[in-house]
Amino acid sequence: MKKFISDLSSRDASVSPIDDYSKAKKFQYVSIGDHYFFYRWLLFMIRYIPIKNIARCYIRVDTCVSGCCVAVPFDSKSLVLVTDNGKQKKLWLDDRPVLNSIIEELKQKNNNIAVGYAQKTVQNNGHPSMA
Repeated sequence: MKKFISDLSSRDASVSPIDDYSKAKKFQYVSIGDHYFFYRWLLFMIRYIPIKNIARCYIRVDTCVSGCCVAVPFDSKSLVLVTDNGKQKKLWLDDRPVLNSIIEELKQKNNNIAVGYAQKTVQNNGHPSMA
């Protein structure tokens, strides 16, 4: 049994998150319904954010440069959602076409969402735990 947990205190009382989730479009461990954005959290929990409360979303690419075992830099991609009250949620999804599809779907549901892209280089000085 899945447990649904709201990321915000506000919720559209006229629409049940469970009903919206059952009809939602799936993208890896993210689902987008007509009213809510869902993502898997821990093992059996689904967190959700009302789409109308998402102010911005963007793809963030962190380029990790290691001085230890891995001599080749690698990219870590994530989707960042920012709600209208400033709360951020970063979801790691490494598939760029899936990230683009999620953003397009969110724009269709709420055309007021600002969309963007950010890139950052992380130097971990040779120790994996420092990235």
